[in-house]
Amino acid sequence: MRLITCSMVAILVAALGGSRVMEAAEPAAGFKPGGPLAGLPSKAEGPHVEKIKALGDDQWLDLGSPAADPVWGRRLGASWTPRMAYAGELRAAFVTAGGAHGGTFMRNGQRHYNDDLFAYDINAHRWICIYPGANCQTLKLKLDEHGSEVDEQGNCVPVAYAGHGFNLQAYNPDLHKFVLIWNSDPWWKPALPQRNEWLGVPHEQWKEVYKSGRLIQTPKHPFFYDVSAGKWERKFVEGAGPEPKNFEGVVEYLPSRKQALFLHHGKIWFYDFAENRWIDPKAPTPPAPHTGYDCSACLDTRRERAYSGKGNVFCAYDVKTNAWSDTTEASKLPVVLGGGVCETMTYDSVNDVIVLNAYGHGDYYKGRTEDRGLYFYSPAEGKWLSDKPRALPKDYGTKARALTNAFYDPEFNVHYFFTAGDSYDNGTMWAYRYRNLKK
Repeated sequence: MRLITCSMVAILVAALGGSRVMEAAEPAAGFKPGGPLAGLPSKAEGPHVEKIKALGDDQWLDLGSPAADPVWGRRLGASWTPRMAYAGELRAAFVTAGGAHGGTFMRNGQRHYNDDLFAYDINAHRWICIYPGANCQTLKLKLDEHGSEVDEQGNCVPVAYAGHGFNLQAYNPDLHKFVLIWNSDPWWKPALPQRNEWLGVPHEQWKEVYKSGRLIQTPKHPFFYDVSAGKWERKFVEGAGPEPKNFEGVVEYLPSRKQALFLHHGKIWFYDFAENRWIDPKAPTPPAPHTGYDCSACLDTRRERAYSGKGNVFCAYDVKTNAWSDTTEASKLPVVLGGGVCETMTYDSVNDVIVLNAYGHGDYYKGRTEDRGLYFYSPAEGKWLSDKPRALPKDYGTKARALTNAFYDPEFNVHYFFTAGDSYDNGTMWAYRYRNLKK
């Protein structure tokens, strides 16, 4: 592990004991994780924890590669997946994505499709494999009465459910469930040709069939991973809901409403967990038609305001007023965003600031490499705090373009960035603190 110092003042603050890190929240009464996550949260101990606690203002810490799951190995890098779903009660963050189109990986001696689900154990700096992905050699499923893929016992088995991760994953701490909205992955046939047998649809027609809504392969029917039961679920939703369009979305869990917000092709939906239905709040048209698509996004948890940025547009949807922000000032992004391939946006609830990591700028989108770095937006002031980036560590992007998945942990007051090549087992976890807490 290496400590990268961006401010000599920050070192002095840490040395004088000016940091205060919140203790991890206790799991809810009666809640006990099951399956691979049994035993979480881990104890916050070890040298990496002490180094994280010692971080001062504007400091980075290279944590190195998280320890591998003892059976299934490490989580691979994934493009177009800026979001990791933070679960504070577990001291963990979930991540799933397809990675390279149609990619597979050898896990525990057998070839698996890259539609796995991992959790990063914050306290122990390790990967936990929840689902190793579809086994390309042995997978055999059937469709239930709704068109959902299940095994012989009727258990939900997700297959090729996320061509990319985008911002389509969140965590519901009230129900202790990881939430995932399906998006298209049409590249599975070379790895999973047997899937056509139970889908009953020729591969060349499959894309048109799921667009028609006749199969459950649409974003209307959400996936959940039940942490207590240690198993997948899929809810078939009657009535109106998100249309069967692919490749877009931002999902955020709203504790005050106990619902999920879904920004889909510029339209706002709320998913009600208790009633298993979608609610259309009749929100006005967003300022930009592409809002939500291939974007960087985060939720301001203080105000319940969902931010979305792409290109030169940056805007916010306010849950309480059911309105989009006036983008006269907010849309003046200091950098042109490419679409979440390497860029991330995380909300720092301790310091009330949005941290935009624009590493991807200048990589896939031929922008100026000098625009790479961190940018900061103040929701309270409604403006970007600087039009110049704060530099990333000099070796941040040395590993296969450093595709980035990110989350923010308010307990340690740290932004985490997992960087790796697309579907490569060469990942590094970075920790960054914007501003240290004072005693």
